[in-house]
Amino acid sequence: MCGLPVRPVLRRTGGGGRGDGEPRRQAGHRPDEPHVPDGHDHRLRRGARRGGLQVQQPQRHGKLWLRVELQRLTVAVPDGPEDGPADPLAGPAPSPEALRVPVDEIAARLAGRLERGAPPVPPAREPLRTASVLALLTPEGEADERDGGPGLVLIERSAELTNHAGQIALPGGKPEPGDRDLWHTALREAEEEVGLAEPVDPLGRLGPVPTPTGFWIVPFVAVAPPSFRPVPNSGEVARVFVPSLARLADPRIHRIEGRVPYRGRTYDLHSFDLGLRVPLWGATARVVWDLLRRLA
Repeated sequence: MCGLPVRPVLRRTGGGGRGDGEPRRQAGHRPDEPHVPDGHDHRLRRGARRGGLQVQQPQRHGKLWLRVELQRLTVAVPDGPEDGPADPLAGPAPSPEALRVPVDEIAARLAGRLERGAPPVPPAREPLRTASVLALLTPEGEADERDGGPGLVLIERSAELTNHAGQIALPGGKPEPGDRDLWHTALREAEEEVGLAEPVDPLGRLGPVPTPTGFWIVPFVAVAPPSFRPVPNSGEVARVFVPSLARLADPRIHRIEGRVPYRGRTYDLHSFDLGLRVPLWGATARVVWDLLRRLA
């Protein structure tokens, strides 16, 4: 993939009040918890209008570059001012050079910056189902990574799946009856999807991410043992790849594709161009950006 990424244009068009998916304000609902698109591989026609926003779909050399399902996102965007306080995750990522260090140093840096204790529950009266994902750090990125340093395990979901087909994601999923808690849900899913069979301990949690498809995603962070070698589940995972943290922090691949006003605050929509068929974006991109910001 060559050339510079093109950013989609998002602009207010008037009208488009509260949609059916616009979450109601509830006691205990923090204003810094936006509903973030979850990366579905659906397309909007060029200039499509949804929920008061008009979307100009970017193209790259005549092909769609960023496949954004904004019809789900924009129903969660009430009418309001364009500008508000900055996204709580706003700010620079650490320099790539600062991440070319042993994974133990990364873990030590995160120790006082991750959330601990019982995960927060979804706001009362909001119909959100809990799920968890695992941000699994490895001592090294993929062998062909020129950046070096610790990596992050990502998956490309199988194109045969009914939901989230082809999406770039972190290992994770919904709780099952045998799971003791969301941490064990993340562990079980990581074993099923990427073959993480050895026990690992959680370093802590990143901030929860609500999605327009009705999930409350709780991300955990852990370090894989040195012997870990990813083995994709052929029924669910098309491939496993491990970009280095330094590569993810490279400003040449990270873009803010748009900004969305939500409850008086403006939230950034992140994407990472990893040279794949589709970019890393949506809820997973927000989790990755949260991780990078805590390492800054």
